[in-house]
Amino acid sequence: MNSPHTADWHIGQLFHECDRIYEHQQFLNWLLETLVSEQIDVLLISGDVFDLSNPSAAYVKMFYTFLNQAVGTNSDLQIIITADNHDSAARLESPNPLLESSNIHIIDFVEKKGDGSIDYPKLIIPLKDLQGTAINQSNHRCILCNGEGHAEVDFIGPDGQAHTATRRIRWARNKVDGALKPNAIQLTHKLSGTVFPGKKKETADEIERLVDLNSEQFTRAVMLAHGDFTAFSKAAKDEKSALLEKLTGTRTYSKIFLQIFAH
Repeated sequence: MNSPHTADWHIGQLFHECDRIYEHQQFLNWLLETLVSEQIDVLLISGDVFDLSNPSAAYVKMFYTFLNQAVGTNSDLQIIITADNHDSAARLESPNPLLESSNIHIIDFVEKKGDGSIDYPKLIIPLKDLQGTAINQSNHRCILCNGEGHAEVDFIGPDGQAHTATRRIRWARNKVDGALKPNAIQLTHKLSGTVFPGKKKETADEIERLVDLNSEQFTRAVMLAHGDFTAFSKAAKDEKSALLEKLTGTRTYSKIFLQIFAH
């Protein structure tokens, strides 16, 4: 699946009082050509479509003309748009009843249930590729369109040394119609280039030792740094304490306190 992720168009922005409408139009023209040449399945537009919450009629016309041209050149294209702080969510969403018939979806407000929890089903938009095949988040073909993929994280361990942890996944014969092969994990010392010689389980354990966080703790720590306090708040009390001690480096002081208290 080809799904380019764009954001922060800021249509209508002025640069030192100079109107940038020509630049924005050239960008939209280029994007229209790219949608066709790259056979895009889904276009994601993540917030700040406009620079002001109350854009002029000319800028609004430019944006909706682009949407009309995009689906006009490819009726199977899906476009998903979310609002951000520069946009008026209500204004952006107002033509939704018309746009949804053209596979254009605008998400502005995060609706909640009566108990205050997020109504996730209302945020879910089914995706299909250009062949009409439904795509879900568990289907690795939506991200491994070239047959393989990998993710890398650079970190500094407690020994003060820099390391790179790499996880790779691929299809057999690097073809998307092949069987999914077991993922591979590699740990590399950045300075020397030396690869940790252990097997998959041993490598995973060594990464956990160096990071000093298990997989679940690492996930919660990342979510906390990105402002997602919900994931952190769901942790058990003891787990929150352990995680915060590790992140803030106060675990040693907790041990000293416990020893003093014991005596």
